[in-house]
Amino acid sequence: MSSDTHSVVYKGPIPMYINGKDVLTPDNTFNVTSPVTNEDIWSSSSAQTSHAVEAVEAAEAAFPAWRATTPQERRNILLRAADIMESRKKELGTYMDEETASEGPYSAGFIVPTGIEILRDIAGRIVTALTSSKPVCSQPNRQAIVFKEPYGVILGIAPWNAPYILGMRSICPALAAGNTVVLKGAERSPRCFWAISSIFAEAGLPAGVLNTIYVKPSDGPAVTSALISHPAVKKINFTGSSAVGRVIAEQAGRVLKPCLMELGGKAPAVILPGADLSLAARECVNGAFMHAGQICMSTEKVIVPVSLLPAFEAHIERALNAAYPDKRECVTLVSTASKTRIDTLISDAIAKGAVLLNGDSGANPPRTNGAGSDHIGPNGTFTADTNGTNGLNGAPPTAKMRPHILKFLPPSSTLYHTESFGPVLCLMTYADGDEADALRLANDTEYGLSSSVFCGDLAAGLRFARGIESGAVHINGMTVHDEPNLPHGGVKSSGWGRFNGAAGLEEFLVSKTVTWVE
Repeated sequence: MSSDTHSVVYKGPIPMYINGKDVLTPDNTFNVTSPVTNEDIWSSSSAQTSHAVEAVEAAEAAFPAWRATTPQERRNILLRAADIMESRKKELGTYMDEETASEGPYSAGFIVPTGIEILRDIAGRIVTALTSSKPVCSQPNRQAIVFKEPYGVILGIAPWNAPYILGMRSICPALAAGNTVVLKGAERSPRCFWAISSIFAEAGLPAGVLNTIYVKPSDGPAVTSALISHPAVKKINFTGSSAVGRVIAEQAGRVLKPCLMELGGKAPAVILPGADLSLAARECVNGAFMHAGQICMSTEKVIVPVSLLPAFEAHIERALNAAYPDKRECVTLVSTASKTRIDTLISDAIAKGAVLLNGDSGANPPRTNGAGSDHIGPNGTFTADTNGTNGLNGAPPTAKMRPHILKFLPPSSTLYHTESFGPVLCLMTYADGDEADALRLANDTEYGLSSSVFCGDLAAGLRFARGIESGAVHINGMTVHDEPNLPHGGVKSSGWGRFNGAAGLEEFLVSKTVTWVE
């Protein structure tokens, strides 16, 4: 690792943050591995069920005093936290680069600034969101007030891939509403989540209001179950895979606790007649391969009129060459296990009839002349040069992987239905003029988080967007789009409830109706 890009010096273990103090577990730690080098970069403290209980009890004890603070006091803490986060932008980005293999333009240039905007957006909404209402009752002498109150202790579970966005939105609206929080951060990025806690501590958040833990994978199920079942925990918010979301929802259901969930996705992009193919190709390439496709909103399939497929392939090739001028350039996944999983999905798809246009996974053995290129060639032909990225020819396993593009993905393949969560883009076709079939293909998935429509006629795009079963549709823009003021969430197996903005604040408030007779 070069010192100019990765400047963090090993320090460990990373502490948890419970009741206003850094908590170390020297006898119970786990190692954090760099996806870039496949070497351990530091160790982290790991919670056991006793720490989970301690964190919840600290949040429970802090709740009465925190809920009694004024909206203005909470607002000021969030604004101070935003300023502190801005002053630490480079440091925070470096932590994320080290732990998740992100790069500066994505981490310090996008993820951290968006986390700052979440803080400022929520801070500006607190007073309005907490304002009570006075409905008109049916009886002339009866009056009513509807108060908005915090739940109590909120459990937030956030993933590794965008910690300063997904962590902040997990806790900021909850804190703003007067709740206290236990945050279970992902074990792949504990330093990022510890940094979030340190920001709030520096901003003056009282002890116990925010408590942050991380857990080694072997202890994860027991600790998570202890958190969910604890009587003081009143609501859970979770961002992660649909498979894990189902387990959490099942456990929460047993104790009748509400959940806010943003889960997996299989985002489609639909090309309508008259669309700007160059724009669509650029947006689809960016949407598919940003952060190695490890974003829940990543573009997974592009649905194109059959007559436009050759032209669109040419535009995709140009967009790919512009984004990755070095034809052997790889993106880096979070782990070698992720690469193995994605390789398996691609190999299965190719075996069942999909055509590989770009990439090396599941392709022919590497060429021996060392001069290969893996980009789309004339007439859609493909040349593979694995260059050791699959661990072939004695090369060690790696998390590096080239952007992969396939076409003619058969419904019998696992990839057709499964979220790849990696650098994989599939081109599909529909008969010219048959927009009903295009809509069928877009909705032929259990997921419904994000989507795109590319069109030359906005009215046609809006009409088509209304038919897509998705929490968001972005017209003439990539599927990866989220802003602090826009409601964000999914339908179907992509979850329920909404993060962000006014809707996100309401998720952490419960109404209480009080009536009286004059």
